[in-house]
Amino acid sequence: MGRPPPEAGTDEWLRVEVVHPVVEAACHLLQFGTDVQIVAPPEARAEMARVVVKLTGHDGDS
Repeated sequence: MGRPPPEAGTDEWLRVEVVHPVVEAACHLLQFGTDVQIVAPPEARAEMARVVVKLTGHDGDS
């Protein structure tokens, strides 16, 4: 059994593993804003970065 979740109001992170066969599904995690970090796989990190760049308008297509 793992550690108990952190107490509310602390700065401690809770690690959660989400398994999904489609890398693009990582974009659903955008709803958590800066409170989420994708650590693996690299393809999911790259997809999230691609979407964030597109959303912020910094993709050079202005």
